[in-house]
Amino acid sequence: MKKAATIGPDTHAFLEALFQSRTFTEQCFQASLGVMRLAKIYGPKRLEAACRRAIAFGTYTYRIIHTILHNNVDKEELPTVQGNLFQIPEHENVRGSDAYG
Repeated sequence: MKKAATIGPDTHAFLEALFQSRTFTEQCFQASLGVMRLAKIYGPKRLEAACRRAIAFGTYTYRIIHTILHNNVDKEELPTVQGNLFQIPEHENVRGSDAYG
């Protein structure tokens, strides 16, 4: 965790979330070591950007970080979300909650 903090706050937060997402922390050791190895391959700035993206989407696995870096998705700008994505549209064929009473 100390090494992750030296790379950046998003890498540290990603690894923290990774450990919290599993019942047994022992399950995360290999994944966390793998994530840290990716810093040597792709560089700390790219790893930080990949972790930021993974955190934004709430996905905490080694595979997602590797995929983001391998496909250069970390170089793209994060999409901005405006409003509620799960809002039911107003339409005459959509029934409201009163139809299920």
